[in-house]
Amino acid sequence: MNKKVLVAFATRCGSTEGVANKIGDVLNEKGFNAEVLPARQVRGVEGYNAVVMGSCVRMGRIMPEMKRFMRRNAAAIGRLPAACFTVCLALKDDTAEKRQEAQNYLRPFTAAFNPVAAAPFAGAFDMAKMNPFFRWVFSKDKTGAFKTSDYRDWAAIGSWAEALAGKLA
Repeated sequence: MNKKVLVAFATRCGSTEGVANKIGDVLNEKGFNAEVLPARQVRGVEGYNAVVMGSCVRMGRIMPEMKRFMRRNAAAIGRLPAACFTVCLALKDDTAEKRQEAQNYLRPFTAAFNPVAAAPFAGAFDMAKMNPFFRWVFSKDKTGAFKTSDYRDWAAIGSWAEALAGKLA
């Protein structure tokens, strides 16, 4: 096959990078040449046959560097098969309301492009990886809602990436 796929991501604490790497690994296993890069390092999408974009969600929004990546490359991405994903803590609780909230986080992608696949995934929370201000804020939580935990469902992420490979083939 040898189709070149860019998996561009924006992360704060590494959870989204882990998801992007899993997607890239699955695509590579399926015969693609997937390159996983932070969105801020990508200078253009020329030379790629498809683009996968992913961002963590903070305060209900995708990261500014992903928005800049999308704006800078909108015309080129619009000519390619594109897919998108978000990584958020809303999905740590699997309820209909939280699933809808997580679906809404995909809107910046789906409003700008017509993705062949789009999915929200649960993320991970690691207090040690937070910046000092947020570490201090979250340390005040007495409910236990902000304890270090990994909520990512690697099987679901792998299944999504396998289905994506079929759509990009």
